Amino acid sequence: MIIYGNSEPRRLVSEMIKKKREPHSIMIHGEKGLGKKTLARWIAAALLCERQTGEPCGICRTCRMIADGVHPDVMVAKANSNGNYIVDDSIRPIVAEAPVAPNEARMKVYIIPDLDLSVNTVIQVQNILLKVIEEPPEHTAIILTARSKEIFLPTIISRVLSLGMTSVTEAESMACLQEKYPATAPALISEAVSAGRGNIGRCVEYLEHSQFFDSVKLQEVCATQCAAETNMTF
Repeated sequence: MIIYGNSEPRRLVSEMIKKKREPHSIMIHGEKGLGKKTLARWIAAALLCERQTGEPCGICRTCRMIADGVHPDVMVAKANSNGNYIVDDSIRPIVAEAPVAPNEARMKVYIIPDLDLSVNTVIQVQNILLKVIEEPPEHTAIILTARSKEIFLPTIISRVLSLGMTSVTEAESMACLQEKYPATAPALISEAVSAGRGNIGRCVEYLEHSQFFDSVKLQEVCATQCAAETNMTF
């Protein structure tokens, strides 16, 4: 699993795993587009990887299943269309299932992303999860993500491993986009890197919107040419 930038949070988690002090409650915070959910998946893979080196190998069956989003022991909580978590549907089941043994890995990981978007239930969600965060089962890890650390209750902050996301370098942005969009013109990649200013999510958004507008423009040009050729025929 390739991940760009934010080497310090990854190093910290990796060292904890190597020392058999796996974090069971983790909070990842940082602005939109910095890769919070990507880091959450990386941590899940690092915890469950069959080689247990502190980092995901990306080769073993477990790592491949996590990358494909199909591992039975890595669960991502789902919010409704407004971003709010319905506690009876998505949060209380986590608390109820946390003590249950994993399906096939040595641990199971629950990822609860974008908690800050759950405006209506953000406090309720944290209060319900507090029991598991205070006394996590040895085989369970919970990873929360949000744009700001400020939305978390002091009781949660004091009990979790807090990982702050930072901007990446231009070289890291460039490498990520070149890997993700190998057929895209270098000039457009450079434009996206400049527009993103160290935020790979913004780079991707710029690039995909640019490609969309280029596609529309190309369709318009083709339509104009076809119309002109039709007029010449008659």
